[in-house]
Amino acid sequence: MTTIDSYLFLALGTIMQAVPALAPQYFPPTGIVGSNGSELWLEFMGWVNYLVAAAGIAHLQLLPGWRQFAQWAEASWTEIGSLEQVLSSLDLLAQLDGEPGRGASLSRVPLSGSLNEDRQSQYPNPECL
Repeated sequence: MTTIDSYLFLALGTIMQAVPALAPQYFPPTGIVGSNGSELWLEFMGWVNYLVAAAGIAHLQLLPGWRQFAQWAEASWTEIGSLEQVLSSLDLLAQLDGEPGRGASLSRVPLSGSLNEDRQSQYPNPECL
């Protein structure tokens, strides 16, 4: 089945659903309830054609797109690293910055030894550290 076949099944189902509503004179009530066997058959088979069309479109259009998205997502995660690495780096950022949502600022990280002195010589204003 091709995509065109799926859309033709969809059109045929629509026609089968619409004919009893558009031309009721061809479907006179024959049953006790006031229904016609041909009308019920056309409506039922219209729904069957809808289901066949939906299955064909899903198989031919949606699944390949989903597979491509899944491959892209997998490649993206392998470039980023494992989920544990991402979460640990996010946890590290949260530890560096005590206020959530502001991002990491190195001003709250205590610098020790000569590195601190080098920074102080570069930036005499302590607010910059």
